[in-house]
Amino acid sequence: MRLVAASLAATAAAVYLVRRRRRRWSVVAFYLLHEADVDELPLLEAAAASLSPGVTLSWGTEMSRAPPEATVFVARLPSAEALDSLKRLRAVIVPFAGPTVTTRLLLRARPHLSLHNAHFNAQSTSELAVGLLLAAAKGVLARDARLRAESLRGEQPWTAGWAVGGTSAPPPTLGGRTALVLGYGAVGGRVAKALQGLGMHVLACRRSAARPHFDGVATVHPSADLDALLRRAFVLVVCLPGTADTEALVGARQLALLPVGALLVNVGRGSVVEEAPLYAALRDGQLGGAGLDVWYNYPMLKGQGLGNEGCGPSSVGCPFHELPNVVMSPHCGQLSDSKARDRVAELVGMLEEGARCGEIPNRYDVERGY
Repeated sequence: MRLVAASLAATAAAVYLVRRRRRRWSVVAFYLLHEADVDELPLLEAAAASLSPGVTLSWGTEMSRAPPEATVFVARLPSAEALDSLKRLRAVIVPFAGPTVTTRLLLRARPHLSLHNAHFNAQSTSELAVGLLLAAAKGVLARDARLRAESLRGEQPWTAGWAVGGTSAPPPTLGGRTALVLGYGAVGGRVAKALQGLGMHVLACRRSAARPHFDGVATVHPSADLDALLRRAFVLVVCLPGTADTEALVGARQLALLPVGALLVNVGRGSVVEEAPLYAALRDGQLGGAGLDVWYNYPMLKGQGLGNEGCGPSSVGCPFHELPNVVMSPHCGQLSDSKARDRVAELVGMLEEGARCGEIPNRYDVERGY
């Protein structure tokens, strides 16, 4: 018993020393601003003036402005040169949800640095997901185009929604039907609450779930239950990050498991849903519609060598823009009138918690990709 007590005491002392050492960490952060971040300047100035003791934050558009004692580096696209120039660096914060593959490789080669991301855009992205779902379900774009065309031609009377003899099928009611949310994190959790509010039965699939359980909003299942869940889902909302484990997670076989006429929304990453099978399912009527904010080709990302010059969002053989049952959105889930405020607020909160607890939140696993 004495040995056990001594061991417990030693463990408690070690934990105390670790926590004490962590609390003494001085957070000196430098934010390398992008040209698109100018709207954050007054917010950063206000935030810097009210930081707790032990936390400092400076910023600039050039690395020459970085203090040599910086321990935290905040940047959209950190370079190898920037990372290696800060000799006291301990942590890197990418101020959005998905660090690029290049960034992940840079941090993997520097295991002494931790990588962190931000979730300030979870609210706006989840709102867009619900908007895309409703637009696809209710045929908003097609009905808008028809009414505009009739207005332009000056036809009288215009075709009212209750008119008998229309060729298009009536839109589905979502209430009472089942929705499946793939990726039950910051975005997926908000989407689930909104769908529950619409009266849907919400299922969620989460890798960390050990067994099915109801959390008050959704019945959360482990990944192994995916096939069975797809058979039940009239709505599939993809909120997953793009990783080696999620690539092509939803292909032809999985899409065929969905009920005929089901709806799909993707605000995660295009790579999660295979492009050609998705296009075919929408073209042939297996899927009734889709709302897509993430794609398969992207413009060149300056400074990273990523993307393609002069490309469309999809492959030549998959012209989604020709399908009337697809609502297309140009990867704008992060856009909102509160974007700058929300990003600065989360950044400040992360730095404050790092100084207080010794660990910056939102640790990003460079191997798993989330």
